[in-house]
Amino acid sequence: MTLAEHEGGDTPPRLNPLLGAVTAPPIARAGRWIESYNGAHGAMIDCSQAVPDHAPPAEFAERLAAAAASPAAARYGDILGDRALREAYAAHVSGLYGGEIAASRIAITAGCNQAFFAAMLGVAKAGDAVILPAPWYFNHKMTLEMLGIEARALPLQAETGFLPCPREVEALIDDRCRALVLVSPNNPTGAVYPPELLTELLDVCVRRGLTIVLDETYRDFLAPESGAPHRLFDTAAAREHLVSLYSFSKSYAIPGHRVGAMIAGPAFIEQMEKIIDCVQICAPRPAQAALPSAIPALADWREKNRNEIAKRADVFRAELGGLDGWALDQIGAYFAYVRHPCRGLSAESVAEALMRELGVLVLPGSFFGPGQEDNLRIAFANVPVDHIRELARRLALGLAGGFRANDQPMQRGQPMDSEKLDALRQRFAGDNERTIYDAGFAAIAAKLFDPRGTRVAPYAGLPTLLDIPHRTVNWSAPDLAGLDVALIGMPMDLGVTNRNGSRFGPRAIRAMERVGPYNHVLKTMPAADLLVADIGDVPFRSRFDLATSHEDIERTIAAIVSAGVIPLSVGGDHSITLPILRAIGRDRPVGMIHIDAHCDTSGPFDGCKFHHGGPFRQAVLDGVLDPQRCIQIGIRGSSEYLWEFSFEAGMTVIHAEEIPAMGIDAVIAKARAVAGDGPVYVSFDIDSLDPAFAPGTGTPEIGGLTTREAQAILRGLAGINMVGGDLVEVAPQYDATTNTAHAGAQMLFELLSLVPFTPGRR
Repeated sequence: MTLAEHEGGDTPPRLNPLLGAVTAPPIARAGRWIESYNGAHGAMIDCSQAVPDHAPPAEFAERLAAAAASPAAARYGDILGDRALREAYAAHVSGLYGGEIAASRIAITAGCNQAFFAAMLGVAKAGDAVILPAPWYFNHKMTLEMLGIEARALPLQAETGFLPCPREVEALIDDRCRALVLVSPNNPTGAVYPPELLTELLDVCVRRGLTIVLDETYRDFLAPESGAPHRLFDTAAAREHLVSLYSFSKSYAIPGHRVGAMIAGPAFIEQMEKIIDCVQICAPRPAQAALPSAIPALADWREKNRNEIAKRADVFRAELGGLDGWALDQIGAYFAYVRHPCRGLSAESVAEALMRELGVLVLPGSFFGPGQEDNLRIAFANVPVDHIRELARRLALGLAGGFRANDQPMQRGQPMDSEKLDALRQRFAGDNERTIYDAGFAAIAAKLFDPRGTRVAPYAGLPTLLDIPHRTVNWSAPDLAGLDVALIGMPMDLGVTNRNGSRFGPRAIRAMERVGPYNHVLKTMPAADLLVADIGDVPFRSRFDLATSHEDIERTIAAIVSAGVIPLSVGGDHSITLPILRAIGRDRPVGMIHIDAHCDTSGPFDGCKFHHGGPFRQAVLDGVLDPQRCIQIGIRGSSEYLWEFSFEAGMTVIHAEEIPAMGIDAVIAKARAVAGDGPVYVSFDIDSLDPAFAPGTGTPEIGGLTTREAQAILRGLAGINMVGGDLVEVAPQYDATTNTAHAGAQMLFELLSLVPFTPGRR
């Protein structure tokens, strides 16, 4: 068969979904804004990436050049770094911290980012968790995402100086938590962690069996009169519980040479040797050759640069203080974390406008984590004092080209830039009108459009769940071979205690179009990444008998699970989840993430204990659901008195009223911590949503989740060991707008989007 004959018929290769879900490099993203500036205010002022604005001193540069030309530096070196550099660095840090640090505790790495990557591989595996204070350094978050390690957010506030509270750290620790990541002086806020706070945090980690990974890239810019950055190395515990990271890039003005360092216990360094050998073999040799003599020789030069950056900080502080609407939340060794005046606008749109309108490149707070839309990071140390004053002058002009401080868009009434318009036409019109330049987007489009640029109309064809292909199953001899996921309807509502009608839920959800197929947040197209089918409905033997219906569900799900297929079920009322759990948890109890208005752990009603208000009580009593690994999110309403079993059994309950104060990130972190790395089932009741979004359900409760909050929670579960899920209680006849069915279909799609990230599925 020829290659041409293969085209269109082969399954495309599957890429690592963890890597696909990682955010694109933020610096490169911001760099694309530069070409939008027309130079109206003079040269661009670059305060984005932390890069020294000067070259290394001449003598050091000459040593670098000589080393680069030497045959020795062209060869591989010791994996953990050249001995001369390790010894020179050991002597330097021993003097800095006032205690002996042996060269055997040091590894030289290809920059501090590689040191962090190696450290994370050393402390945690996929499915473990690492506490990451927010706002965070984006490369740290990206590293954890691509390694499948949960970044457990520790939100920090400007009011407390962006300093972590030891009690709050300890509250996030569970048996999956392996490390606490700290950056001091901090990137992005500039906050400097006091030595006594670092000691308290180390004590917490020692007590709970965690490692502190402390990034000290910017420590050389601290005032010398402040003394040693900390005294952690004085403690015996540091040899087992502390990993210190450093970069030579900023202090020695050699960011392009990529040299960093790690200090840890000898046993940890021994493991690092394996990682460094695999990812780079050794750090760049020319810089390693030049640095041993430079460490002591450039002490005065480094102090001069530190004084200059301190002066820049003073000027920046004074200049920003004179700008209306701008506020300095924190300033430190290299960065300032400021609040912009355009409240209500995204930080990225403000940063992009600053580049386009004023020629000022800074980074939006949103690059550093959620809840940072009011902030920008400004690397003031990048530029000399006169540029800082020019920066303030430009900021004072405001964003007349599209924004102003009171958040209102402005219409300039001026024609569009003709050169920009011509460039857009050349790139996106004529012969290029169907071209998609982004490789990731192009790959998605190639799966949806035929060569003529046509795709199947969303309103055409036979309706199926999420427009997934239908597969007919002979339930007397079911054949589910080749499937990763089976979508199945359960049109049964014999267990309702109030309004019936959820038996029509599967049909209503099948009628919803334009849900998926691409999840832009998780960056997955599950129908393409997995083998999925809508296998129809459970073959019920009776429309009148609840017990018989539950038997039919259990038998059907058991057949699916025994085939190694993940079931995603669409109800129907919530009583369907009991027989599902009986099938999934028959060999071992599973955990559960349950999103609902009600705990559904009540006792018998009118002589029946198998109704939709009590499936999880029965599942625990049947031994198929582990209550310690069960979390119930969004609980509210007047039935609280019925949920005693949840609390007595050890389930974690998060009421809807608690969520605004906690924040969605904390809810996600708690859910992941409770679920752990064992098998977990996800059950989503549509009445978890506020009736404003989903009125079509049997037991609506006001004060519920928004659709955006629900999506964020589900998306935040990517990487859990999900063994099944359901979407229940859509009763379409109570919602003439079809919004409830639409929301239900979207939540089903979010559940499906989690499967590519389930450990062992790819």
